[in-house]
Amino acid sequence: MNFHEISRFHTKEDSAVFNARLNAEQILKDSYATFLHTRITPGAIEIKEITLEVAPSKKSEAWREKISLRFHVLESVREDGYLSAYVPALGIAILSKKAGEFALKIKREILQALKRDGYLKSLEKSSLAGAR
Repeated sequence: MNFHEISRFHTKEDSAVFNARLNAEQILKDSYATFLHTRITPGAIEIKEITLEVAPSKKSEAWREKISLRFHVLESVREDGYLSAYVPALGIAILSKKAGEFALKIKREILQALKRDGYLKSLEKSSLAGAR
């Protein structure tokens, strides 16, 4: 974990560890839980591109054929072993321990975000998300 505000020098290792732990516990108590994940150092970040085929809404009269939506994804492996992905166009982050299913999970989460935010109801709105 990245606690840059904790630094301990001591002649006895046990005392240094004890004091660092006390300091870290206080920082955790004073921090918002939603920001703690930002303390974990990511590994190298890889930029990937994911393309999804999206069918038109049944209610849409103007949108009649499937379209391809392309998204950039920033992927990394964190120090704690979790795989992390961020989709800038939608502002969503995805975490997983399962490497074999990670690409599928990213696609599912993108589709859920598109549904949640109403992008799949209108071709006009979908084009704003980077339709090709």
